Amino acid sequence: MVAHGITFPSKKEALRYQNLLALQRIGEISELTYQPKFLIVERCWNPLTGRWMPARMYIADFQYKRGEDVVVEDVKGFRTPMYRLKLHLFLLRYGHQYTFLET
Repeated sequence: MVAHGITFPSKKEALRYQNLLALQRIGEISELTYQPKFLIVERCWNPLTGRWMPARMYIADFQYKRGEDVVVEDVKGFRTPMYRLKLHLFLLRYGHQYTFLET
């Protein structure tokens, strides 16, 4: 679904973006960002292949400020095993810095 020139992977995510934009317009949130990236694992050398393994990122759906809190939000229909692993790594690394919401 396309909303505000962005193609979203789901209608639920597009509707949430529209809702967040409305909240930003009335001043309830600020600094809304779509798909912020967070480093969860640094790149490392793989001696088995003789190559560098790339760094791994967690890409959330949205990030915004609500008062003094910085909120990271993910819109989910269901939690895949890969999502659960990346969320775990994100929370280990950044859980003290951000308020995390899953909608």
